Amino acid sequence: MKFFNLPRTFQIFAFVFVLLSTAHSHSFASVDSIYASIPSGQFGTSCVDATSFAGDIESISNFCPDQSGTYANFDVQNPSMGCIGYYGLGEGTSMGCFEICDDLGFCDTVYLFLNVSPPIPLNFLCDTLVAPEVINVSISDCAASANICLPIRFDLLNTLEVYDSGVLYANGITGCNIDTIVAYTYNNLFGQGAVGPYLLESWTINDVEYSGEFADVNALLDSMNVWDTLGTWVFDPDVPFTIKGGFSDNFYGSITASKPGVVNSTSIMGANYSLIPLGSEIILAQGQHLITIVDNATSCTDSVLINVVCMPNDYLSLQTYVNISGSVCVDTSDLVGNFATLQNVCPSSGIATDIFPNDVCVDWEALEEGNQQVCLVACDDLGFCDTTFIAYQVFDPQTDTIDVVMATEDSEYFCVDSTELFGLVNNYSVVLNPSITAVTLDTIDFCLEITSTVEGNDLVCVAICDDQGGCDTTCFNILIDNVAAGYPIANDDADSTQFNTPFVIDILQNDSFTIGDTVTILTPPSQGTVEVDTAGNYIYTPDIGTCGDDIFTYEICNNVGCDVATVSVYVECEQTTVYTGFSPNGDGVNDSFLIKGLGAYPNHKVLVYNRWGNMVFEGENYKSNWQGYWNGKPLPHGVYFYVVELHDEANTVLAGAVSIGY
Repeated sequence: MKFFNLPRTFQIFAFVFVLLSTAHSHSFASVDSIYASIPSGQFGTSCVDATSFAGDIESISNFCPDQSGTYANFDVQNPSMGCIGYYGLGEGTSMGCFEICDDLGFCDTVYLFLNVSPPIPLNFLCDTLVAPEVINVSISDCAASANICLPIRFDLLNTLEVYDSGVLYANGITGCNIDTIVAYTYNNLFGQGAVGPYLLESWTINDVEYSGEFADVNALLDSMNVWDTLGTWVFDPDVPFTIKGGFSDNFYGSITASKPGVVNSTSIMGANYSLIPLGSEIILAQGQHLITIVDNATSCTDSVLINVVCMPNDYLSLQTYVNISGSVCVDTSDLVGNFATLQNVCPSSGIATDIFPNDVCVDWEALEEGNQQVCLVACDDLGFCDTTFIAYQVFDPQTDTIDVVMATEDSEYFCVDSTELFGLVNNYSVVLNPSITAVTLDTIDFCLEITSTVEGNDLVCVAICDDQGGCDTTCFNILIDNVAAGYPIANDDADSTQFNTPFVIDILQNDSFTIGDTVTILTPPSQGTVEVDTAGNYIYTPDIGTCGDDIFTYEICNNVGCDVATVSVYVECEQTTVYTGFSPNGDGVNDSFLIKGLGAYPNHKVLVYNRWGNMVFEGENYKSNWQGYWNGKPLPHGVYFYVVELHDEANTVLAGAVSIGY
């Protein structure tokens, strides 16, 4: 069973997220030992991994309540979530004993060994508690307050008083500037890491997996520091059987290790995350605040002047095209001090930016189509900052290709689509001249007329451009052919359906014809029907019980001529199933020998024999219609034997017994 600690809403200090697992071969009726540490006067919460239980966690019971009250108190905070809370009363070790059960009746036992360490002492000089002396903060919402992280440990404020301009501060204090520590508990490693050698099966850092052998837990620690040079892994002096360390930017997976040659020795040591707030966050309204911190025990005081200034965000929207560049300048008039820095805090891969020192302007280039964003933060020499959000809508007009079929001595008129451009159109021209056709441009409506003279193939491209640097190109692929120009084109189709299942088949989607041309079914299918519904859909319905290949033909006609296409339909066959009994008593229920799925085997043969080996029925292309007659008389009830020869490529033969009852 996995076990982890959850962060507290307030006064969070030590073990915040812990994953522990054992070497048990199952998750239930097992005993887990959990070790944790917390300073005196602090709260903690630990929860089991609910996925370790087959059902939903229903109850948590403390079967050694007498262990509470001396060094720590334990309580069950949320049974359905599998959570256990504890509070450090004084320096020492307490043990909590808990049975956790789910709604399926499975239970697991957890022993929680909690080491309560002394409270971390307050240690500072009177006027160096808070640095710097002045903090300037800007907010974008003038109706909101500012969240300010004071550089003083969160746990220390429990012994201090905070005043806002002479009034006792009472707007809530939470932890901030969170530091992350990762720990692995190896108490469940075979022999607790002292009877190696061991096999490290897996340890992942940022999805990179490491493995190998190690002699003991000391060798494992050395390897961890070799693989993770920024981790600084050490043995935890306060929590037994624990290695702690880690780099805050890394993501660590579980350590899986085993003792070679020992059955069920695999241990999965989960990554235990501890979050330690290095700062204390207070909430202040817009304006100037003199924050004074007082230690009544030592009569020490220190203060910091905090200025909260509202600087509403600026928002710009720009439209542009891929590979177009430009520049934009931010407004720094809201800054209190002198302009100092400018940076893009949300760089987009679709917009490249160049920022130059002491310059409020930025050069940009659009690289990718779509919605992109740049966030420019301008700060002054007093620490106030103003943000400008620039939303880019980047277009990338694509070349359109239009196929044109026309006869000789003919002309066609087309208008070019300019909807992919957002600017004012200022140019319309031919960018690829034709070879055997003539093109006339209409620069008013952005249309063109193509005139043919002789048969052949031609290509002409025109481009329409706007005043924002965008161009949209349209190419006309021209086929000049008298026959192709006049006749409709019907192309063959193929589709499939399931057994006994009608379906809509779009036979015209790959054809070329015009409004007014007629479509007629020439040859109907041999194993089904084709009908046209009121919406113009062609519906193929296979005959009941049939399967395999079927075809029908249709033609498209106009005043010049017709073209014919063939539609191939494959009806999936039903699985061959022989029913082992029937009762031909004339009641209309189960009156015949039923065999399903024979439609896939047109050459099949069905034979039935009595118990003396005499053939009493023989049929080809069987339709499940034999009602137990032989020579015009009903056979007596009893057991008969059938042979079904499918005559497929594998020469499959099905045989068995069939009962006739009345």
